Amino acid sequence: ILSNTYHFTDKDILIVITQGKENNKGFNLDKYNSSIKTFIDQSVFHYHNFSDIFTHPYPYSDAEIFFDPYHINHRGYRIVAENILLILKNTILNAKKEKKIVPENLRTYVAYLDLLRRKCTIQNAIVGSIVMNCNPFTLGHKYLIESALERCDFLYIFILDEDKSYFKFDDRFAIVRRNVDSYRNICVVPSSKMIVSNETFPEYFEKNKEHVTIDATKDLTIFGDYIAPALNIKKRFVGEEPYCPITRQYNVEMKSVLLKYGIEVVELKRFAIGSDIVSASKVRDAIERKQYSLVQKYVSEKTYAYLEEKNLL
Repeated sequence: ILSNTYHFTDKDILIVITQGKENNKGFNLDKYNSSIKTFIDQSVFHYHNFSDIFTHPYPYSDAEIFFDPYHINHRGYRIVAENILLILKNTILNAKKEKKIVPENLRTYVAYLDLLRRKCTIQNAIVGSIVMNCNPFTLGHKYLIESALERCDFLYIFILDEDKSYFKFDDRFAIVRRNVDSYRNICVVPSSKMIVSNETFPEYFEKNKEHVTIDATKDLTIFGDYIAPALNIKKRFVGEEPYCPITRQYNVEMKSVLLKYGIEVVELKRFAIGSDIVSASKVRDAIERKQYSLVQKYVSEKTYAYLEEKNLL
């Protein structure tokens, strides 16, 4: 009843008190204990049994704490309250010890992600993620997203917002949203300057990529420490990289680093039309050569329509 009339937030503390009236007619102790076990296994509540504080002699009081066989008096409620307060203090202190302090330059973005987490309303969802440039969005990107959705319940798609690509961020972001607008279990997110950006992974934007050796530790550590926990991400999907040596190195390093955070990196085969692997670089090359039929071959109708509307062909 309460859950239908009150909107709970992450900062609320909800206390549920239950009691087993073993002496009551029809009370089934085994069923009660089984229900409690199910509650513990399937919920995020901390469960504590206070039955020992109500056994004679009372460890917390010399005076009587019951006013009838089933109800405690004001002394009993004070004892219960003191025990709950002690548990809350220990729980909050432990949580503060375990939780990493978010660096100042990340706080606004992580707070934004905390709000986006509510978009995933599926209980116990397997949450996945993809980080993409989409320069522009191709049939290969569409295939990667659909393949990822077969392996998770909800998907966050991070679009690189560093404006160092052929297409500007605003256009790349709009094209992706247009292509996935029919999905209710996808959220498209700007990557900020903390995911594959000039600050965290400058090698990605190098023009000459043939002989570059990367170190993506900073980028991947930020993702593991702050981005993934904010959204409960447990999987990160990538496509095989046959062309770009930097992205290929990044995928290898990603598997090693994110494993330490319990995040599974799933590498999927690239989408091909026959033996022709679809890539955004081929689309850009076709645009430069004004080979528009080839552009249409590699991109979705929605992508092509956007490019036409915005005079980007």
